[in-house]
Amino acid sequence: MVDVYAAGAEALEQREAALRPLTAILEGARQPSPQVPPIALEAIFGGIYWLADKQVRESGSESLSALAPLCTYLALAPFIGAEQASEVANGDGRSRTTSDVFQGLIRERAKILIESAEWERIALPEREKISAHIGYIVLEEIAQSVRAGLFDRRPERVLIHVPGVVDEQGWLELSKIHDEALAASLEAVERAKERLRESGGESLDVRSVQTLFEVPKRPE
Repeated sequence: MVDVYAAGAEALEQREAALRPLTAILEGARQPSPQVPPIALEAIFGGIYWLADKQVRESGSESLSALAPLCTYLALAPFIGAEQASEVANGDGRSRTTSDVFQGLIRERAKILIESAEWERIALPEREKISAHIGYIVLEEIAQSVRAGLFDRRPERVLIHVPGVVDEQGWLELSKIHDEALAASLEAVERAKERLRESGGESLDVRSVQTLFEVPKRPE
């Protein structure tokens, strides 16, 4: 954050990597909010960076968390308005979290991707931005669940990590398994909604997360 240009190319690369998630979140949020001009993203990013630089110089890096409310307001105001952004920024960070807000912003885009299978026609940089945004939401919601003591409360909770080496056919088979699991999950959610409408029983907020991705090969 401070005098990074004097530290050389490697330091600049590290700074760029550290700030990339913020850029992806802001750019992803703008997709369903075309009324927000591109210059607003530059203003948000520049303002947050300037505040962080000033805070580190004056009070040290350990004081950065004090900027959270102000930076939250700066990031959200162009998308959801000053009043709601102020409500979120001044809250306790749990009643309305960052993921709650941004999930609403990408809901329409996600619906399009699921229903029309446009994903393959989207350019790689755009896909990377959307994936980074969704990944942030998933990590934030897992953190919420852990903080609330809910993540491991139910013995039926599912957490699976399956490493493997496959060929192209294996990749397609795994993709099909995930497609079928997605369809079954959506159907289960709809059935539960119908039962809740009929019974008026207590509901549970849940998240079902699926992912399949390629990783770098380990050195021989």
